Amino acid sequence: MPVEAYAPAQTPDLHIPPSDATVRVAIIDTTSSIVLPSTGLLSPLIPCAPTLSLPAYAFLVTHPTKGCLLFDLGIRPDWSSALPPVLGHRIKSLGWDISAEKDLATILTEHAVPLTDIKAVVWSHPHFDHTGNPALFTASTALVVGPGFKEAFLPGYPADLTGTMPEEVWAGRELVEVEFPETGLRIGRFRACDWFGDGSFYLLSSPGHAVGHMCGLARTTADSFILMGGDAAHHAGMFRPSAYIPLPESIMLDPPVPGFPNPCSREALLRIHPEGRADRPFYRSREGFNLDDEEARSSTEGLAEFDADPRVLVFVAHDKALRDVVSFLPERVNEWKEKGWGNARWRFLGDFAAGMQEV
Repeated sequence: MPVEAYAPAQTPDLHIPPSDATVRVAIIDTTSSIVLPSTGLLSPLIPCAPTLSLPAYAFLVTHPTKGCLLFDLGIRPDWSSALPPVLGHRIKSLGWDISAEKDLATILTEHAVPLTDIKAVVWSHPHFDHTGNPALFTASTALVVGPGFKEAFLPGYPADLTGTMPEEVWAGRELVEVEFPETGLRIGRFRACDWFGDGSFYLLSSPGHAVGHMCGLARTTADSFILMGGDAAHHAGMFRPSAYIPLPESIMLDPPVPGFPNPCSREALLRIHPEGRADRPFYRSREGFNLDDEEARSSTEGLAEFDADPRVLVFVAHDKALRDVVSFLPERVNEWKEKGWGNARWRFLGDFAAGMQEV
């Protein structure tokens, strides 16, 4: 297949405002796990990868003068008994294997992070595998949610017996709904909120998957960033490869994945690719899974634009492929670029190892 057929498209300008202000970032493995059929989230079925085994990551963001925030909390270990009945029954009916060993508050305490240091908990979106249990944090910790949350979920359960959000998680604390004015700041295709007011951390309105879905963009050095993608994509194969970064002629996974040939040719991968295209993602979101499929597709395409920028490490909440690459709390990850983590973009291909043994 001729190389020129996959010449990269021009990388979009994200228009990230310049700033010397940075935050320290730590990635937290929340001990959450979901195992489910891939068709529960993704389309089409790739026969050699019928199952997804998903972690759930959270992020500790520390501003030098304005304290700490958490971006997402993972699954609460008591989810099966603690969630409102309507939601609990709905989740159990899916038949997924769901577990969590620890609350995020426990994980922080074990790593000597005082809960009183957490000024805000930011939910990327109000789904149970991201919301954890904010009630474990002090009353001074604000709960930050995206547009439309209050209208959709208040007053909450049990005041509303059909509610899917327990009101205890915001009772007695400030509940902040972020506003993203249509005429305000934009970064990439997303409306943006400069959370600390100094360019060190932005919240990005990335709608479609759920009510008020947001991503986080943390400035790790003056010219490097981590994009906390939430569920704007559930698998890296939803935004990779892309027109901006097509599959290369040869791919070497580092560290290697058992069963995956190293190096692996592009031609071999194209035999597995549903469209046989080196410039289009392997997956799309399952039709009807999102609140608004069209908006969700646009947000996922927005991730591909960030992924094309070498200054940005895109890290979606359930990216199992990066588990063996990145460092977790208590280590900070601001030096991700120097450590070469950006070179791990193709590790998700290890999910197709079984198929690679057959081609």
